[in-house]
Amino acid sequence: MRPDAMGARKTEWVGVARYFVQPPLDPDSLEILAWKDTQTNEYRRFVIAGRIWTIAGFEAQGPARAAFHGNALVIEKCDESTMDFRVGSPSHRMPYRSIGLAPFGDLGKLDHVRIIATPGRLIITSCAGELGRQCRDENLWPTDTQHVVELVEALAQKRAPHEPSAKEVGCYSVPEGRRLQIQGRWLNQLGFKPGMKFGVTAVDGELRVELGVENGWSVTQHSPGSSKLYVPAQSLELLNADKVRVLGREGVLKLLPLAA
Repeated sequence: MRPDAMGARKTEWVGVARYFVQPPLDPDSLEILAWKDTQTNEYRRFVIAGRIWTIAGFEAQGPARAAFHGNALVIEKCDESTMDFRVGSPSHRMPYRSIGLAPFGDLGKLDHVRIIATPGRLIITSCAGELGRQCRDENLWPTDTQHVVELVEALAQKRAPHEPSAKEVGCYSVPEGRRLQIQGRWLNQLGFKPGMKFGVTAVDGELRVELGVENGWSVTQHSPGSSKLYVPAQSLELLNADKVRVLGREGVLKLLPLAA
């Protein structure tokens, strides 16, 4: 529940959404991730369940709010201070929600509706309306579990932030049983300035030296304008290499076996 526009008593979200109708959604503004059609029952209720919530960015028991836009009922992610309800219940692992359309104008007359997943939103609208007609076959929600999983994974990978490329900055011989010293002005230029803290982790066959780790090791000064740091011997053992390539970008170094 949330307060109505006058800041008075708490009102059920259905009443608020019905009374404060928002402007219609612009069909050209939709970034459609997936869509599917579903049937409503005699009371114009239906359930949205499963991974279609997930690809829109919702989580089970996560906060959500709803707004009626005249041509669609929109459920969107929000923080807890503005939420109308939680998606699902503690007894269910996957997100779900039972929706009733009877209070919402022409939507309440439909025996079939179209559910459109966009980033941060689920849009409920008519199949043949201006929003529904934006949907294309290539975004149709799969009917079998395997293809659903593949779609979710593909969309997650597409949304994953692209990591900036790193440039090779040098090669080092690995001292047996001892830590590796890395030094140079280029370290300073990549943000590894004296006094900064860093951590070392093993990721996919490489070592990553990253700034911003509390209680990590410290970068020290090698000479004016030049920094140095030490990679621990126990971390170097994970590479099992006599020599390593060092690639760097802002705040991050990558150490790889020279043959890699």
